[in-house]
Amino acid sequence: MTGSLLTLSRTPSRHRKPKAKEPKSSAIVFNDHQTS
Repeated sequence: MTGSLLTLSRTPSRHRKPKAKEPKSSAIVFNDHQTS
């Protein structure tokens, strides 16, 4: 699962733009869930 996290981190801000629609807290929860 670390690969997915790395991809998310490596994703440029431009690519993250669409994700900006979602609350940042949601992203954190998603990351936590992936780590679990």
